[in-house]
Amino acid sequence: MSFHYVSAGGNFVPGGPIASDVDALFSLFANVNVAILLLARPVVRSATAVVDTRPTTCRAIGVLWSYLMSEFAGSAIDHVGIGVSDIAHARVFYEQALQPLGITLIMEAYPPRSKPRRLGFGSAGKPFLWLHEAAVPSQGAHIALITQSHREVDAFYEAAMAAGGRDNGAPGIRPHYHSNYYAAYILAPDGVNLEAVCQLPA
Repeated sequence: MSFHYVSAGGNFVPGGPIASDVDALFSLFANVNVAILLLARPVVRSATAVVDTRPTTCRAIGVLWSYLMSEFAGSAIDHVGIGVSDIAHARVFYEQALQPLGITLIMEAYPPRSKPRRLGFGSAGKPFLWLHEAAVPSQGAHIALITQSHREVDAFYEAAMAAGGRDNGAPGIRPHYHSNYYAAYILAPDGVNLEAVCQLPA
């Protein structure tokens, strides 16, 4: 069966069979107006077929989201800091848990007019996760770290559990985000929800 889509001008545009989600992605999102029309007009009629586009549209949206996330190359956030109740204990945990991701302790800082020292974890010479001792720790904070493979997510989970973390979600696909969202969650010291996520296709 050949699928026919409504163009922005309202005309029928012939297209080939949808062989995969990637085909659906490019067919539907080559023109954003086409996608919008498909969402607004879920049943498309042509001279040869009546096609319910909703399943294909939903798949394409998922593929698009996965692609955008996997191509994400930067962030508006330069670094984050969390307060911990015992910085010596937290240091040992984070050193072990983050090692499989290539994240290590890069810097110890003693800011002026600030009593507690800061521990900066990061990679490629850039610290982006800072710890400091605090009377009120950052309980409940959620930090997600990018990985490049499912294997790295698995290794993080195992290392963090071995370091004394508590399970908060074993490695696996989280389809409520999208079909390639593979993540694991650990409760670090002081209840910080530490996540490792890979959004690349397996």
